[in-house]
Amino acid sequence: MTKKHSEKREPRVPAGRRGSREANALGTRIFIADIFELRRERLIALFDRTLDVIEDAMKARKFLVVNRVLVDVGSCAPCR
Repeated sequence: MTKKHSEKREPRVPAGRRGSREANALGTRIFIADIFELRRERLIALFDRTLDVIEDAMKARKFLVVNRVLVDVGSCAPCR
């Protein structure tokens, strides 16, 4: 049996978008907030370490090996 044109079809949802209603549901948001709250100190420490690594990388100097000789080409452009 085929559907008639007058019958409404459910909208087709792309694979990547399935479950977005559940992900944005109030219960889901509360659950995620609770998880973050339980691990707040750990997350803050993780972000602090991440920022330290980024800052160290920004202060880093660049070295190249040219003809088996280590050449210092200076610090990164944003740090000058």
